[in-house]
Amino acid sequence: MHGIAQEDEPAPQIAYYLAADADGVQQVYQHLLDGQSAPRQLTRAESDVITFNAAHDGLSVVYISGGQLWLQPIHTDAPEALAPVGASHILRQPRIQPWRPVCCLPR
Repeated sequence: MHGIAQEDEPAPQIAYYLAADADGVQQVYQHLLDGQSAPRQLTRAESDVITFNAAHDGLSVVYISGGQLWLQPIHTDAPEALAPVGASHILRQPRIQPWRPVCCLPR
């Protein structure tokens, strides 16, 4: 019928995953699951990304690489070093807390 507003289409799903780059280093990739988009490399770490987590809003990822916790906004190339990571935290998944602009590692 004419004159009736159509519902907005649902937002496409987004997948985040680890895969090797051209140099064989594990990086974080983002893939818009719309059937058309190609995967996009988000990180450019010098050593393998061990673990990561994406923000709820999809605008950044936090990851551990080279004994360091990093914050990578998806719209910039340069990550921000947040803190060194000790051996006891190296395999824990970092979290971005949506209610405050903080990243943490679970105890």
